[in-house]
Amino acid sequence: DIALERIKQVKELIDENEYDGQQILDYMDGCLAMHKKEYDTAIDFFTKSRDLCEERKKDICFQYNSMLAYSYLKAGRYEEAIVEYLQDLSEFESARVFWSLWDIKSHYYLGQAYENLGQLHKAAEQYRIYVSTRQENAPDHPAIADANKRLRLIEKNL
Repeated sequence: DIALERIKQVKELIDENEYDGQQILDYMDGCLAMHKKEYDTAIDFFTKSRDLCEERKKDICFQYNSMLAYSYLKAGRYEEAIVEYLQDLSEFESARVFWSLWDIKSHYYLGQAYENLGQLHKAAEQYRIYVSTRQENAPDHPAIADANKRLRLIEKNL
């Protein structure tokens, strides 16, 4: 497995350089767990990496928080996903300038979480934000088509 080999290589580099890379390793393990659809395991790893990031006061914690929120969504833990996404969107970190697509995609995922909880007005609002922000730059992206489809279905049922 290529991913496991890469994680092993990163661990060796960290050990050789006496660098505390536990936060990165936890993030990588979380990504591997997501790939394997082991969402609860991913939640554990992303929680650890996010907590280490916040403890060290790094300016890139949002990416760990975004992956934690996404793993909650995939695990069907919608309330927790919403809390994490809303927290992530409410805090600004300067590094986010380079990762703005994560913010935009958060609205799409928030829409899914709200929709799964039956909160259709909130879901529609999030889908609208996502589509209006992203459609001009990537009109053929599958998530845009899906968001538009979900929005039409919701609007029919409201």
